Amino acid sequence: MRILLTGATGLIGREVVRLAPAGWEIVAAARRPVPGLETAEADLAAPGFAAALPVAVDAIVHLAQAREYRDFPACAPGVIAVNVAATAELLDHAARCGAGQFLLASTATVYRPGTTDGPPLREDGPVRCRSIYSSSKRSAELLAGPYAALFGVRALRIFTTYGAVRDERLVSDLIDRVEHGRAVEVQGERGLVTSPIHASDVARAVIAAVQRPPERGELDVVNVGGPQALGIADMARAIGRVLGREPRLEARPGEPPAFAADRGKCVAQLAVPEPVAFEEGLARELVGSRA
Repeated sequence: MRILLTGATGLIGREVVRLAPAGWEIVAAARRPVPGLETAEADLAAPGFAAALPVAVDAIVHLAQAREYRDFPACAPGVIAVNVAATAELLDHAARCGAGQFLLASTATVYRPGTTDGPPLREDGPVRCRSIYSSSKRSAELLAGPYAALFGVRALRIFTTYGAVRDERLVSDLIDRVEHGRAVEVQGERGLVTSPIHASDVARAVIAAVQRPPERGELDVVNVGGPQALGIADMARAIGRVLGREPRLEARPGEPPAFAADRGKCVAQLAVPEPVAFEEGLARELVGSRA
């Protein structure tokens, strides 16, 4: 199976490459050569990049996202170029080259958040995009929908991801704060609640999704999140236990949002193994890296 993969060097992409089945032939779409992979050198932020992509592919897996998405509004053009315009161009390429399926990495932050004591978020739950990042991902989903009449199209709404790469994501920031004794702000009793998931488990869901393509007709949306609903305080304490340091928590008033994943559809449709528990995943990365 020949897979065109964007974001091959990212947190999730590198795990997809590592765990890919032996029968997969992965072609990375990237601005520079990716070691160990056939690479179609293309800048996803540049219009017309699809001219450099191979036409003989069975599936397109679009994991790439804009690197800078927090400095709004300065980041908006780059976010829209990679998350929206590039998605449109890749969908058009899939249609032109006769790809059998298209897999889009989306985000749980497209949902209207729940409450800390409420039910987890289901795929049919209400949407409320409050950032340029979530708005761009929702826009990509809407663009992808009509193409489901031509081939299988699925969007994975990925919850808080963590792994070996230390970046500016939530869990990496918490690790840095606990490690260096910096304050962790906690809104309410537990802080924002989410379903953290190790990048390797996200990659397994990506692989399973490609192996089980959806039927044509409508965009298929699937949550990909971890097995636990943890607040900021819960995660900081787990990090503290792994590092042997007590986190410095600072409470602030207010009711925090909750982005806890309902995993029922992912389990039933993709048959993925149970993701590793948060503290075990942390120990694998933090303790293992020090060994």
